[in-house]
Amino acid sequence: MEQVSHDEYRGRCALVDDRLKRDNERLNKLEDAFALASNLDIKLGLIVERLEKSQDETDDRLSALEQKPAKRWELVVSTTLTLIAGVIIGIIVRAANLG
Repeated sequence: MEQVSHDEYRGRCALVDDRLKRDNERLNKLEDAFALASNLDIKLGLIVERLEKSQDETDDRLSALEQKPAKRWELVVSTTLTLIAGVIIGIIVRAANLG
């Protein structure tokens, strides 16, 4: 093993200290970035949740709007059939009264 002078030892220690300082700074920046990313992830999750709820409400409203014409058509058909049945019954009753 070779001998290292005191000045050389101090120089190497200074290099190691500088390296540790840079590494600590990088780790601190990474921790801050990770915390920010976690907060953004949570906020994004809330936004997605709200959008899904809004989408469900929109789907429900669209379904209700799509059903309106069908219900109206059913009412028209029902009213028409009732009118036709009434006319037929009226004709039968009138024919029975005349005959």
